Parts: sequence; C-alpha cells; structure tokens
Amino acid sequence: MKFTSRRLPFIVIPPLILIAVLVVYLQPSSPPAYVTAPVRTGDIESAVMATGQLDAVERVNVGAQVSGQVKLLKVRAGDHVTRGQSVADIDDVPQRNDLRNAEAALNVIEADLQAKQALLKQAERRFKRQRQMLSEDASSREDFETAEATLATTRAELQSLKARLVQAQTEVDKKKADLSYTRVLAPMDGTVIAVVTQQGQTVNSAQSAPTIIRLARLDVMT
Repeated sequence: MKFTSRRLPFIVIPPLILIAVLVVYLQPSSPPAYVTAPVRTGDIESAVMATGQLDAVERVNVGAQVSGQVKLLKVRAGDHVTRGQSVADIDDVPQRNDLRNAEAALNVIEADLQAKQALLKQAERRFKRQRQMLSEDASSREDFETAEATLATTRAELQSLKARLVQAQTEVDKKKADLSYTRVLAPMDGTVIAVVTQQGQTVNSAQSAPTIIRLARLDVMT
C-alpha cells in the first residue's frame, strides 16, 4: 500500500501523542516537600470577639487611719506593690508627742504605785502592832481603829492606782498604734490604679474615706 505525503501526518502524529502521554503518566512523581520546625512550648491565645467592660477581681482603697499631712508619697500610678509595702508616710510629729506624754503619765503612775506599796507595808505593820498592843491593853481602841482605817484606805488607793496603771498602759499602746499608722502600708499585692491624695495634702481620719491611693489585682479580670 502506498501512502501519499498528504496523509502521512495523520498516521504519524497520533502515535507520537500517545507515547508522550504515557511517558508523562508513567514518570515517577517527586516526593512531597515538608516544612519542619523545632518543637517548643508556648502559650495559646484565644480571643473572644465581644464587647463589654473588664474589671479587676479585687480592688481596695488605701487610706490613712490618722490625721495629718502626707509627708512622703512613695508610689505612682502603674507601680506594682506587695502586701506590707510602705506606700506613704504621714507627718508623725503629733503622734510622737502624744506617745511621749502617754509614757510620761505611765511613769508617774508607776512611781505612785511603788510609793503606795511602801505605805501599805507601813500601814500593815502599824495595824499589827496596834492590834497586839490592844490585846495587851497597851494601846487605846481609838489608836487601833485609826491604824485599821489607814490600812483599808491605803489598800483602796493601791487598787485605784493599779486600775489607773492599766488605763495608762492601754493609752500608751494606743499611741504606739497611732504612730505606726503614720506609715501607710499596702494591704495586698496589686497595682496602683489611682493616686487620690498628693504629697503635701492633709488627710483627716474623721472623713468617711480618707483615701490616698487605690490598688487592684490586674492579673485576674472579670
């Protein structure tokens, strides 16, 4: 059979196309490329798409328990403080004077008490002597009764002084507490979110809320 040159392309081209398709199909595919990275720990963030108001789980107003001028303010807004940390100092001159006066009054009562205890011993000895003498008819009933009354009076005065001593000691303890209150301490760990009273201002403990700073725990929000 004879093929003309015009029909030759129709006979040759299809087998060539089939061979090309087979070569492409049967060629082994290249392995997939993987992206690797070292393993490490980290935080997973989760965002909530919502509107609302965040508030600290705990907040507190830190104020003064005594009246006076803020002599030193030791923190600013944004500072982190720990529980027991001194955040401000109140002028303590009045409290120191009050403490000295209370201690002086206590010393006077202690001295009076010692003197009265010595008088009590004398009164007891006099009473015993008068009682012995009265039993021996060596003293009058009047002298005995006088010694007895003196002993009773001295004992009563000694008890009164002991009560005054307790009151004076209580007053000294109160003045010591007032002096300690001039150092304003943070009641908890937190962040200063506001400074209400500035250095040099005077606070009055008789106010309903003599606030100096405001603290809040910002690690947990609600």
